[in-house]
Amino acid sequence: MRYLFTIYQAWKHRKSLACFAKDQKKHLSTVTELNAEHLSKLNCDYLVLDFDGVLAAHGEAAPPPDTAKWLAHLLNQASLRGCFILSNKPNDVRSTYFREHFPDIEFIKAPRKKPYPDGLNIVIQKKTTDSKRILLIDDRLLTGGLAAILADCQCLMITHPRADFAKRPIIESFFWLLRWVEMRLFSL
Repeated sequence: MRYLFTIYQAWKHRKSLACFAKDQKKHLSTVTELNAEHLSKLNCDYLVLDFDGVLAAHGEAAPPPDTAKWLAHLLNQASLRGCFILSNKPNDVRSTYFREHFPDIEFIKAPRKKPYPDGLNIVIQKKTTDSKRILLIDDRLLTGGLAAILADCQCLMITHPRADFAKRPIIESFFWLLRWVEMRLFSL
């Protein structure tokens, strides 16, 4: 069902996806390029981060030390009202890590996975905020990018996601191919 929803919504919002795919201002090489000044320019109150590909390679339980250090620094410097993790693969190990190391970050478990906008809608409703004040950072156009379009939130796309091809060659290659196809499809 999610795949049919994705295809239908991708077709319906193809112009928005194409603009997003082509607009370099909506792309970051890695999440660690994001800083407090960037968040301020975007007028962002709430930051929502994907996990796999954005904070860590697929299947990892926690972000690597350099990303954890960046995240701690960003949260200390930015004037955010809240920060969330929204992953299509939530698990107890990850949520435990964030409870222990980043207790101010909420781990969202949406009833349906991205591209359904459920996770972003939870943030909108929970914080009773304008959706435009929410920024999602994701590495996939047809999951996070499409969810942000559907929820009318801001989104930045990671163009060089975290990956560990040595540890998980098949899954990392699969997701690399998906990202490549998505971006090429909507960049035409």
